[in-house]
Amino acid sequence: MSSEILQQSSLYREWTDVAKSEGREEGREEGREEGIEQGIEQGIEQGKRAVIVEIARKRLERQFGALSPDIDEALLRTSSDILENLAIDLTPDVTLAQVRVRLGLSAE
Repeated sequence: MSSEILQQSSLYREWTDVAKSEGREEGREEGREEGIEQGIEQGIEQGKRAVIVEIARKRLERQFGALSPDIDEALLRTSSDILENLAIDLTPDVTLAQVRVRLGLSAE
């Protein structure tokens, strides 16, 4: 019964309203901060991927000349790990057929 009396008091209601309001504001602020952090992380990952794709493309063009459209498309959809390893492993004895297979294309 004493808790009912306390809950009916205007001071109690004012305090709980203030506490709820402050809690909501803190939650919003934390959400904004987390959103900003996630956006930054995504931007960094996208930038890294773009660099990896470009390095792989340049290495392949240097070794094989102009790339066919299907190889170009495969570079854009292949995972960053595969592209990074492809660029690292690209030695003069690697054939275009081997590259195509690593990119998930037919050896042609």
